[in-house]
Amino acid sequence: MNDELKNFFNKVQTGVVTDAMYLLGLEGWTTGIFPLKPEKRVFGKAFTVQGVRIRSKDEPNYTIYDLADKWEAGDVLVVDGLGERCSLMGENMAHVCQVWGLSGVVLHGCCRDYSQIREMELPVFGMGAAMELKNKRFKYGAYNVTVNIAGAQVRPNDYILGDADGVLVIPAERLSDIKYQCEMIEEVETEAEEAIRKKRPIPEVKEILAKKKNPRK
Repeated sequence: MNDELKNFFNKVQTGVVTDAMYLLGLEGWTTGIFPLKPEKRVFGKAFTVQGVRIRSKDEPNYTIYDLADKWEAGDVLVVDGLGERCSLMGENMAHVCQVWGLSGVVLHGCCRDYSQIREMELPVFGMGAAMELKNKRFKYGAYNVTVNIAGAQVRPNDYILGDADGVLVIPAERLSDIKYQCEMIEEVETEAEEAIRKKRPIPEVKEILAKKKNPRK
């Protein structure tokens, strides 16, 4: 990824990207996953871990520690915890994720040591706090595979963008297309905000905002 794209997506609001994705007919929204600390945001390439129901002790069973040398610096760890309300991560695992170079973590499930992880530099997104561990329910049976989390499909190398509004998944091959539409949407938003600030007639404000409904050519 070039620096221009990286810098853009490190700053753009998820709401603007949502509008751009709607214009392009793309899907990719998760439900119920938020940053442990509202001001945290994340952007990076997905490194996925798949939760599977336990059937046999002979099947692969990875831990976050096992995978620390598999991801690349700047990746976002995406953990498919099957939406279970149990802990997928604690402070030690989060610390490994930070020291081993991840730009963030997205959990389709909960974490324990919530207060400690909140105060770390690493952005962690999840479904809340929990103390019960996953061990009796499921295991991690594969990594760098396609997973489905909270309503969104995540493929290896898709991009993850998250802020206080939640987490969305961006197809890697559409980053430039989405940025192109986002630039138009930001211009429209700026024009609308100026009209609102000046208390222009509401029909005029609505006319400005309607520009967002047509894809930029």
